[in-house]
Amino acid sequence: MSKKTCRKRYCNEPPVKYRYCKTHYSECLLKEKRRERALILLQTGEIEGERISKPDLNQEFIQLNSFWSDACIAAQTKADVGHITYKQAEQTLSLCKSLAEAFVDEELMYRGHPEGKGPEGFTKDLIWKKIIN
Repeated sequence: MSKKTCRKRYCNEPPVKYRYCKTHYSECLLKEKRRERALILLQTGEIEGERISKPDLNQEFIQLNSFWSDACIAAQTKADVGHITYKQAEQTLSLCKSLAEAFVDEELMYRGHPEGKGPEGFTKDLIWKKIIN
């Protein structure tokens, strides 16, 4: 009979919930919360019930929101919208979600929130290039 361990690779801790150890389960919850905040940002323009307060990030969000809207319409109508083709829509939606997660991290850090992370400029630039091209 095999020993039960955390489902995370190379972790030998006993599982607590959903086959994750306590540490990895907490990480999983934080990632899920981050994804949820990013989707809420894309849908409402708010993080934790407030608009983006960091000025340069707000300008980037306005541009991102335009891509998000076009990609949503292209995916729903199966037609090209603006500069987003139907074939690109799913990939653009995924990239927008990733960029929104980075925005959430950066804005929360700007507000002094404990779950905020610094801007990952290289990652954001890479995602922007993929969205624009």
